[in-house]
Amino acid sequence: MIRVLIAAIDRLCLFGAWIGAVATGLLAVMLIAEVAATSLFSFSQFYAVEYSAYFLGAGLVCGLGWTLSRGGHIRVGVVYERFSGRALRWLDAGCTLAALPVSIFISLAMVRFAWDSVTRGSKSFYPSETPLLYPQAVIAFGCCLLTLALVARLLRVLARLPTEDGDGPSLGGVH
Repeated sequence: MIRVLIAAIDRLCLFGAWIGAVATGLLAVMLIAEVAATSLFSFSQFYAVEYSAYFLGAGLVCGLGWTLSRGGHIRVGVVYERFSGRALRWLDAGCTLAALPVSIFISLAMVRFAWDSVTRGSKSFYPSETPLLYPQAVIAFGCCLLTLALVARLLRVLARLPTEDGDGPSLGGVH
């Protein structure tokens, strides 16, 4: 049952990583088009500044959960090198438990922020008047994925499963 739950969270995090990758690709294409349009035709896309911020946010936040599950987050190797076995598992569980309430708080705050945009009908102040629900919901989704990835990590530690999936470094390695 725990493995099924972890696998489901990992699939959701992979989906989030794909959203982040697509957003980053769109950001690159849009900025290249903006540079070309400005340089060659003295024309600027009115939405470039606004949407580059949205794509950048999505690119950064949506991949956080997947990055955690793959061992890609920065850790203090000096501390991890000093522990092994059971002590390292306790340390990892403690660090994950410390990060979880912070991540839950941020996730709930971002969900509420997006919901407030729905109830108030908030729109961007740029000429496009983009409903802010959409970019805020993507950021909230990414934050929730990080929270779920922390839950999956805690379950892995408690079940004595490898804490990183795939090719990333595993618990006890130097990070």
